[in-house]
Amino acid sequence: MSVLLDRLNKQLELHENEIQLIDVKSEIKLTGKETKEAIHLFREQFINQNIQRGDVVLIGLENSIWITIIEQALWEIGAIAHPVAETTGIKEILSEFTAYRYSGAIVSDRLRMELANQEILSERSFEVLSHLVNFFSFNGTSVRKIADDDEQQLALILNTSGTTGKPKRVGITNKKYYWLRKLLQKVKILKKAIML
Repeated sequence: MSVLLDRLNKQLELHENEIQLIDVKSEIKLTGKETKEAIHLFREQFINQNIQRGDVVLIGLENSIWITIIEQALWEIGAIAHPVAETTGIKEILSEFTAYRYSGAIVSDRLRMELANQEILSERSFEVLSHLVNFFSFNGTSVRKIADDDEQQLALILNTSGTTGKPKRVGITNKKYYWLRKLLQKVKILKKAIML
């Protein structure tokens, strides 16, 4: 288990009875215990969908607490999250699968409707906590990206805007993501100190 995942789980355990995630749009609030349970349910569904260590899963959802939960569930099995804007076009999403052979995708209802009539992906939706999760699996042979140790394993693939106008993919390892989170916490503390 990576340091990142260990610390995230300890945070949830330490604050199991306190609100840890708030979804402003839906007004859903989850305690540490409820968040951990949701992560476990998603993790089990990913295992049922044959998502394994090194698999990449594209996430095309509106911003919500579910993205945080989905990412941590993927990390717990060593899979990699590639979040994209929910407004991403179908052509771009399908090109990710054609070029990089991702294992699966979790998408919004809008994207689900647009993905319904293509041959690259098969819909294999499932239910978690009374919510239908629009899951698609790749019909070809996916490519796994597996590092030698947990710290060097990719956690995220993010798109950056490039000078060509075409997004470039950037991989972030568990170790880099952990240190980025630590740095952001220090910046928050410094801002508060400066405001005093």
